Amino acid sequence: KYKEHINDHQVEFAQYIEKKFGIKAIYNIKDLTPELIKSYNKFIAIDTKNLKMLQNNIKDYINSIKK
Repeated sequence: KYKEHINDHQVEFAQYIEKKFGIKAIYNIKDLTPELIKSYNKFIAIDTKNLKMLQNNIKDYINSIKK
């Protein structure tokens, strides 16, 4: 659908991150409006703990799609 090389794995990963962390993924650039940007207040500082958590979540996601 998005003309990726093999499949839409990037979309699937974005959906996973949306569900896991409540982060808004933009699938259509028209949806990225100034109002959305102003109203979006999520911020995650990348420190060692958060980086490890992100790495573990990515590993979990990759393992879940291998099955």
